[in-house]
Amino acid sequence: MTEDHHGDEELFLALISHWVKAHQGLVKLLQELPVPIQVPTTLGADEEVMAMVLDAMGNAAEIVHDQPVDPHVSGIIAQAILFWLAAYDVTAGYEERRKPWTLAAAHMLIQQCVVMTVLALTHLLGLDPE
Repeated sequence: MTEDHHGDEELFLALISHWVKAHQGLVKLLQELPVPIQVPTTLGADEEVMAMVLDAMGNAAEIVHDQPVDPHVSGIIAQAILFWLAAYDVTAGYEERRKPWTLAAAHMLIQQCVVMTVLALTHLLGLDPE
């Protein structure tokens, strides 16, 4: 294993860990809504489980707009979910592409997901810094 490959593997594993933590934050956020949206809380390597989780998250991104909250907040939540889903897609393609930018792009998408999640939670919990 080359040094670069070893470094990429470490970055990949860190990326997966951050993606899982971002999912946990989204689950909490969706449960804080006036009408909680339930999504699977467990992620797994099983393709059927992942398909179910991804479908549920995609559905949540759509139905969040029906929540009795400020449309700005529901839009932020939908964006957070979509950043998370996009991070999955980019990460899933990493093994095939092995391009240096792939891991960086996935990390950026996860960071955006986390920022949007925190922003939405701040609004929902009435912690607006205004």
